[in-house]
Amino acid sequence: KSLRQQAQIDNVEIGLTTARAFIEFQAVASKVGPLVQSIQNKASRQSVQYKLLLSQLYQAFAHYRLKMLWAEVEKGWKKEIEDLDLPSAVRAGCSFLINVLTYEHQLFEHFFEMTADAKKVLDGLL
Repeated sequence: KSLRQQAQIDNVEIGLTTARAFIEFQAVASKVGPLVQSIQNKASRQSVQYKLLLSQLYQAFAHYRLKMLWAEVEKGWKKEIEDLDLPSAVRAGCSFLINVLTYEHQLFEHFFEMTADAKKVLDGLL
């Protein structure tokens, strides 16, 4: 196999790993969504305990997503820009990161209603 063919295979593997993690989190979201929505509703009514719980949920989500994807995203990004001239590397790298960020934003919205606090957490994650 040429280096280019191997890079394409590696990119597919990275993409599959990332997609699998996305799908697994989506499946979890459908199961815990009603509970999270209930916590968000109660937190919006100025309940201090529920606001704290919701904040902890946001932080746990962000922590585990970063932990799960950081290495894979870094590998994928490096593979995308490998052997490219600077302008092409910038375009390819940005395109790759935009796709990752789009998926992460969609996934976050599967779990949480987009409130001002949720947006702050999402901005920190992305």
